[in-house]
Order: sequence, then C-alpha cells, then structure tokens
Amino acid sequence: KDAGDLNASECAFLATLLKGASYYDPAGAPDIDKKNATKAKNTKRAKERWEWILDEQVKDKRMTAEERAKYTKFPMPLPPKKDAKLGGQTGYLVDLAKKYFLANNDRNIDA
Repeated sequence: KDAGDLNASECAFLATLLKGASYYDPAGAPDIDKKNATKAKNTKRAKERWEWILDEQVKDKRMTAEERAKYTKFPMPLPPKKDAKLGGQTGYLVDLAKKYFLANNDRNIDA
C-alpha cells in the first residue's frame, strides 16, 4: 500500500513502530528478546501506543474527536513473510536491499 493511501489509523500504527520495532511489532521478536518481545506482549504494547497516538492527535488538534471515534479497531498487520534462511527484521532488510539492487543495478545483474 502506498503511503498516500494510508488512513490515520494505519499511520498511527506505523508511528507506533518508531518507538522500537522489536517491542512494538505484533509479530514479535523472540530472536531479540525471548521473554519480553513475544507476539502477545508486543501486540498489547502496540495497541496501547496506537490508541495513545490517536488520542494525542485529537489533543494536538490534528484530528477531530469525531474522526478519532472512527478508529476503534487496531489495524493488525499481515504476518511477515518468512525467508528460508533469514527471518525477522534482518531477513526483511536483506530482501529489501536485494530487490533495490536488482531494480537499480546498471549491469543487468539478476538473481
């Protein structure tokens, strides 16, 4: 989804991740912290932060209370795609870098 197509709820979720993806990504990050970065704990933290961000938007007059009332369901992201060799954030970043390289190299190198 393009950034311009995101609604306020989805933007608030992305802002939630800026607090620390390892502890706010609902997928969890047990490879980082088995005890505190579980799916359940991360989802709980993300929902709380998401609600806080939306409420702050109202306090800061960037959103009306009426608009805020529309966003009651947490925008749970799709589960991350698993790479056969790399998982989590590392796998995602490696895949992103690979796609960028393949799309932008000037020697027509392909996978």
